This record gives sequence, structure tokens and C-alpha cells, in this order.
Amino acid sequence: MSAISEQGDNVISDDDLRDVDRALLGYLEKGPITPAYARKQLEKDDVGEYTRGYVQQRLSWLEEHGHVENLLDTGLYSVVDDPRTDADDIDPEDRIMVLEQQLEAAIADRDEAERKLGNARTRAEDLARRVETAEDIDRDAIEDAHDYLEIAIDELPDDVAGRMSVEDAYHTLSSVLEN
Repeated sequence: MSAISEQGDNVISDDDLRDVDRALLGYLEKGPITPAYARKQLEKDDVGEYTRGYVQQRLSWLEEHGHVENLLDTGLYSVVDDPRTDADDIDPEDRIMVLEQQLEAAIADRDEAERKLGNARTRAEDLARRVETAEDIDRDAIEDAHDYLEIAIDELPDDVAGRMSVEDAYHTLSSVLEN
């Protein structure tokens, strides 16, 4: 009886892993992988010839059990918890290298998030300035422009070039005045 049936549906042990799973976890030790990359690497390492879909299924299975993560649902997988019993036997230098890579990726993600936050703040401040400026606009001047556009529409022939633009401006000012 496997560890899955003994310990619950989400727990897998080293005994539940196939050779392909072990190879995938080995690749993941070195950093994130895609199914396409893993398929070619499995073939290169003579583990076996698998379709990309099958490799995707194996990675999804590992993800379902909490051992790998599909980063931002992009198809780029990263190891979360290695279920192999020999995972503790990984060379400490390799483990340090993997942890350093993961730290660098996390720092890059944080820096990107901070950059996006800064851009959002700048846009929000710009919008706030625009709102303040908009409040200072002379409503009488807008009403006058609205009236002049109405007169222009009445005097313009229906088929004249530019009439539609004048009508659009008139309707835009009408909605501004309604608010």
C-alpha cells in the first residue's frame, strides 16, 4: 500500500514517485523549469522520451500534492517541497546555490513590484493634480463653448467634413455640464 492511501490523498512519499518524477525534481533543484525544457532534458539524459503533455501531467500531479508550484500560472515550475527521501542528501553547495537563485528571483520580483507600485503612485498623484485643475475650470466658459458648438451645428450643412467632430465635442461638453 502506498503512502498516498495510508496518509491521505495529498501526501506522497518517495515510493509514490516514478523515475520521471525523480528526474523532474532533480532538474527543479537547479531552478524553475518548463514542461518543454524538461521534456528535452529527459530525452537528453536518457531518462525517456515523453510528450510535453505527459511531462505537464507529471508536473501538475506534483503541484496538486504541494511539491511544485506553477509560477503565476505561466507554465514555469519551481520546487516547493521535495518528497524524495534522498533530497536531504543533496550536496550542501548545490543546496546553497539553489537557495541563492531563489533569493535572487524573490528580490527581482520584489523590485519589480516596488517599481510597479511607484508607477501607480505617480499616476495617482498625476490624476489627483488633474482633478484639482479640473475643479478650477470656469463653468461659464464651458457653457459658452457648449452654446457656440450648438450654433455651429445648426449652421453647418449635414454633409460637411468635420461636422461629426463638432457634434462629438458638443455631446462631450453636454455630459460634462450634466455632471
